[in-house]
Amino acid sequence: MNYHPRGDFITEFRMDFLKDELIPDYIKKIDSVKGNIITIRDREEGGKYKGSTEDKITWMEKTENSILDIEMKHIDKIPERLISQGRTILSYHRFNGMMSRKEIGDMVNSSEGSIVKIAMNVKDINFATRIADEFRGNAIFVDISGNVVNRLILSFISGVLYTYYREKTGPGQIDYRTAIKLISSIKSVERNRINYDCGTNIMKLFDHKGGGI
Repeated sequence: MNYHPRGDFITEFRMDFLKDELIPDYIKKIDSVKGNIITIRDREEGGKYKGSTEDKITWMEKTENSILDIEMKHIDKIPERLISQGRTILSYHRFNGMMSRKEIGDMVNSSEGSIVKIAMNVKDINFATRIADEFRGNAIFVDISGNVVNRLILSFISGVLYTYYREKTGPGQIDYRTAIKLISSIKSVERNRINYDCGTNIMKLFDHKGGGI
């Protein structure tokens, strides 16, 4: 579950935790409601999906209402219709360290207008915060080192706080109940500032043509 700066939670469904034969039917049910995020994360990028890229893209292409989180490496296979509708998050995972400013800039520039989500093993939080601030509105940054504090810092700069409901899907995640308490503890004036500064990413996703939640 992902925290929206307005105070809402947006549900991300990790289809890669299901058996492949169950995925198409579940996607159809999930897509019947606007505003959900559908992810079928490849095993090589920290997920459990071991099927073909072609099947994954075919299942996702049949959606009409969902935000689709797809690995950056598949950008050439993503139908133009999905890109033009602004319904895609392009994800990249760097487990063995951090990306350079040039690598991140090149990735954002090649995203064709989609939001880029970069998950990396943060070693230098000062560098990471500067980069997150520079690319605010175009990229979401997630620390996968397991450092909860760093993860929270980048989440508030990027505008999206990834949480979990029953089972962690990434290192350093906090459960959604803890997230609710955390957000509730922020003074209203500070919360308003965060909403103003960090709301761009998620609003960009849900203001896409065709409506949102």
